[in-house]
Amino acid sequence: EAVEKENVTMSELSLLAEGGVPGDCDCLLILLPQSDLAAEELTLVQEYLKNGGNLLLITDPQETAGSRPNLDALMADYGVSESEGIVVEGSSSYYAFQTPYYLLPDLMSHSITSPLMSDGYYILMPIAHGLTVADELPETVEVSTLLQTSDGAFSKVDGYSLSTYEKEDGDINGPFKLGVAVTDTI
Repeated sequence: EAVEKENVTMSELSLLAEGGVPGDCDCLLILLPQSDLAAEELTLVQEYLKNGGNLLLITDPQETAGSRPNLDALMADYGVSESEGIVVEGSSSYYAFQTPYYLLPDLMSHSITSPLMSDGYYILMPIAHGLTVADELPETVEVSTLLQTSDGAFSKVDGYSLSTYEKEDGDINGPFKLGVAVTDTI
């Protein structure tokens, strides 16, 4: 059933039942997937994107930790991958509530973030994983950073078994991208 709110109409979609993304879909939203895409779903999403479709993918390390080869392959098509663990900030001006994993990342200049920046908004990201952008991207792909940590951030590879907020051996050095925009020229 479709829900309309603030000029946006949203409805749940079963790609397999529909046989693909409907032609009137302006943006496909994959919100906090709790399991991997099926191989057939991956193919349908890739076809939608190759035909000029838009995707908003929001993941949560708590819900999506583990093996997700198809979702990882979708991101890899555009040169993006997730860093292991959860990001902890080393700089107190980049986190909230005295909790170093309640992140207050920098908003980077982009058409998506400019309304937030001009109105003085901050983004609060409780529990996030970092994103890595490949050094070599496909020729038609451009990746822009939207949200970024400080240089003092690091990723705790032991994730949710946080025994300390201090950096330990094996933790991954930042800074980290926490949000990116990918443009593929078709």
